[in-house]
Amino acid sequence: MMAEGWRDYMKMLNQISITFLRKSKQLTAACFISVFTAAFLLILMFHLTVHSQKTYERSVRDTLGDCDMIVMLPEGSIFKEGLLQKIKKLSGIQSMESGYQCYSKIQDLSVYMAGVVDGSCNRARYQYTAAVSDDKIIFNKVLADTLNVETGDQIAFGSRKLELAEIISDDAFTMQNSFFAVVSQRVLCEAAEVENMPNYLFIKCKKSKRMNELEADLRACSRKLEITLVEDIAQYKTQMKAFKVFMMALAVIAAAICGLLIAGVFRSFLQKYSREMMVLRTLGGTNEQVIIIFMLLGMWVVGAGCAAALAVAIPFGKLIFSVFAKYLSLSVDTTEVYSGVSAGIVLGVFLIINLLLFFSVKRFVRRLPLQSVREKRWDRTYTGNGVLSRWVSRILKGDRLVSYKMAVPKIKQNAILLLTILLITTFSYVGNDFMQHVEANNSDYYRKMYLDEVMIENGGYLEDMSGHDVWQIYQELEGSVDCSVFPVIDFAECGGIEVLSGSGNKNSWVTGCAISDLKKLYQRNVIPIDVGDKENAIVLSRRAAEALGWQEGKEYSGVFCNADGTESRQRFFVAGLLPTHLHGDLILDINNPLVRQWKAEPEGLAVTMFASGETEILSGALRSLRMRFPELHWQSYSYIVEWSNRVFAQRFGMTAVVLHVLALIAGAGWFHSARNMILSRASDYQILRKLGMSGKRTRKLIWRQIFLYLVMGIGMGILFGVLLASWLSYWGSDYEVWKVEFKAGHIWFILVVYALLGIGLQPLVRRVAKMR
Repeated sequence: MMAEGWRDYMKMLNQISITFLRKSKQLTAACFISVFTAAFLLILMFHLTVHSQKTYERSVRDTLGDCDMIVMLPEGSIFKEGLLQKIKKLSGIQSMESGYQCYSKIQDLSVYMAGVVDGSCNRARYQYTAAVSDDKIIFNKVLADTLNVETGDQIAFGSRKLELAEIISDDAFTMQNSFFAVVSQRVLCEAAEVENMPNYLFIKCKKSKRMNELEADLRACSRKLEITLVEDIAQYKTQMKAFKVFMMALAVIAAAICGLLIAGVFRSFLQKYSREMMVLRTLGGTNEQVIIIFMLLGMWVVGAGCAAALAVAIPFGKLIFSVFAKYLSLSVDTTEVYSGVSAGIVLGVFLIINLLLFFSVKRFVRRLPLQSVREKRWDRTYTGNGVLSRWVSRILKGDRLVSYKMAVPKIKQNAILLLTILLITTFSYVGNDFMQHVEANNSDYYRKMYLDEVMIENGGYLEDMSGHDVWQIYQELEGSVDCSVFPVIDFAECGGIEVLSGSGNKNSWVTGCAISDLKKLYQRNVIPIDVGDKENAIVLSRRAAEALGWQEGKEYSGVFCNADGTESRQRFFVAGLLPTHLHGDLILDINNPLVRQWKAEPEGLAVTMFASGETEILSGALRSLRMRFPELHWQSYSYIVEWSNRVFAQRFGMTAVVLHVLALIAGAGWFHSARNMILSRASDYQILRKLGMSGKRTRKLIWRQIFLYLVMGIGMGILFGVLLASWLSYWGSDYEVWKVEFKAGHIWFILVVYALLGIGLQPLVRRVAKMR
């Protein structure tokens, strides 16, 4: 009997809640749409984040070999059969590919070659697609252009004639103007006159096996193994960190948009039903009954929206990802929408909304009906006795002042409206110009790295050459017509600079040191100060200058600590500060007395050269020098920036689309919030009409209040957008060269959105102004 009575009791309360829903069909539909949109968007954003990260991780891994580990032996060693068999028997290895790499001669050219056992890891690493066999060879574009050959030509290599199967434009060797070729392992080992065994291994780890455990097992096979975990490679860690921060920001943005959309709509819900709560309490309803009625009401709306979102997201989410995979930078096999995860997201949305609704309803029903009426003070107009208001009163007159005084006391209560305007502005403003700023920041980063148009290296540095050879290359390039060259020569083991502070404490900076022609650095706008004839001029990194307490344009006394332990006391003129330490924390002028000894007694040092000038002349001079110095290679600033921007466009191209979609959804939330603001002031407008204000003047008053919110929200949105982009830049890069500059001309999308939403508000404004 008690159970039947409870069921009848709950059925009665449920019937009351359903009656309320039927009487407010427009509000019920708005609540349903907001919940559906939020749940559907969160499901899609979660899967987009997961799938994008998988695709991005795969693309980064592809450049490193699509493997988990790279295993090698000391230079000149190869894997013996016994060691290979031990490694193959390890339980944690899912797959393993091998190869042999070395320099070899092709038509008197020194070419870096990979002899591969054909497989997915080698294909990903060296970016070729043709099948590799004992009668095939693959060239990169630089080598093919130098030898003037095409696919299908016969190439003499060792004692064999090989068919050129493919010409590749890889991201590593071609970009550095280096010669590269791929053959089978057997052919390369035969030409190198070594046993047909590999000198490197690409290993994929089983998901059930931890990589550190597999690493320990490998080291147990041989202590000589040189093991590199892909996850520990700096390039991989930096790129994955940047992308994770980027996707995390997008996810937070989506959650914020959904929260504001729901908050804006359900604020109308609470305002609409607060009167019904008071009526129920007046008729004798208890707090518990009122809470149950309105919780049932909310559960019907929220439950229906969540269920519809789940039913639509699973089949249509996969369709959306499949259709837009190209534009969202997704691979074909990462378009699934997981039902279990989607159900969990929907359940979370359902619980969070109902929990917040429960506390809101509970706060309302705790008041007695008479108290609710008396405490409903937010309908009153502002008295305007504050210092700020007196100052504003001197500037604003007439209806403008009335609009301000009616809007200011509502700002806290309409925080949702301001936040929505802020986010719409931020996302559309940042999204509209996102890729342009990414490319600008990327170009600025590489400009600081390259210092000039062409960077000339050998395996990272010209360290395999003698100082005499390096100086000869420098002089020959410098003598080329219309070419300007300056070296950056690194003292890898230098002691740095040591100074005494005013308190007697010793300050020192003991990291990398380099040599360069500071006059040319000034001519190329790398440093701001012309050193003239100052032989003691130096360039410091910003962190070195901070550690030493030195400033740009001033001269200081210090002790230069040589690598051999000797010291050289002299004065140093700080000609410039570099924002990065890519080329050492200290750069001495090439005419510094400390450098003359090296020029007189050249030794092998690490050198990077930078050059600019007429492209064809410079390229010809470099190609000519490479005939004598085969390991010489170079990179073009314009080429690397073009390639890098292309990669950014592939991986971040969906950003603007996603942010604009989020801005439109936020626009729907703004529409509801603006509608609530107008309705909450309806009694104030009616009083003004009764006091003699015309309908036209009342409409102007309403629009001025909306405009006040727009100005405040757009201003804060632009500021927040700059801060957001700066945060993304800071956490997405380990360098200090990122910059964020936004132009006011990029807010056209915001203006169009608000114009359309304003047209939608026009009927309500007209109706309220006419006291209908």
